[in-house]
Amino acid sequence: MSLSILLGIPIYLIYIVKEGLEFQIAGGIILLSLTSLLLFSGPSPIKPILSQKEYLENNSNELVNDIELPPPVLEKEGANYRRKQKIKRSRGRNVADEDFESDTLEDEELPQLVEEKEYSNDIKIAMPYVASIDPQSEMESEIDIFISQKRLRREELKKKITIERRMELAKRKASKVSNWTEAEDGENISKLLKDPNHGLTILLESEEVDSTIPHGISYVRIDQQRILKVRIPLHIPIKNIEDVISPLPELPGLPPLPELPGLPPLPELPGLPPLPTPPPVKYSED
Repeated sequence: MSLSILLGIPIYLIYIVKEGLEFQIAGGIILLSLTSLLLFSGPSPIKPILSQKEYLENNSNELVNDIELPPPVLEKEGANYRRKQKIKRSRGRNVADEDFESDTLEDEELPQLVEEKEYSNDIKIAMPYVASIDPQSEMESEIDIFISQKRLRREELKKKITIERRMELAKRKASKVSNWTEAEDGENISKLLKDPNHGLTILLESEEVDSTIPHGISYVRIDQQRILKVRIPLHIPIKNIEDVISPLPELPGLPPLPELPGLPPLPELPGLPPLPTPPPVKYSED
């Protein structure tokens, strides 16, 4: 970039200044653009990046070499041995060889004991079971669940329909009974017979009637022209009070009760006339 500027200035002064104003302006613009690029862009950063990478690689190798790796762990060394070695390094004390041998023996015997427990006959080891997923079984289970739900809904609808039918039947029966009672109780035959011009034929059930005994009368319509008159005597038998009330039993060891003396008659009230005797009751055939 700097070389092009150095070569462009003498070319501009020798060749372009003589050509005219337009070429002078164009050459000046080119030179100014080259100088602006040189000022604002700066040198290329390729070499510093490469040098920085090389520096980092060298430092990483030095750091790896400086790190102290722990000693390799052997199979015969147990956890107790490593712990005692750490204590030995920190305190500077020697550990007896007997302790080391006993620890190593314990560490070596532990897997054997575990193996004996694993293969003993008294203990049963549970084997892992992996359930396989079958799409057909899943589909069958979904179908069973769907059918059971439909069955429950059907039973509920059936119960609801039966309850509604029974309620409707009960309403129909009640309305029919009410219609029958209205038809039977709606006609007052005794009121019709009070009219002398009723034009109905009355049939008596019993022709001979005792007028001294009260009777109950009921009317039954046979057809449009005939009515049956039924008379039933209402004779109530009078029972003797002495027969109803039984005498008290005599208690042993007690004297008999004395007889009550006769009570005097009630005196007549002054200023009142004597009561007249009631007339005899007569019952009509109607």
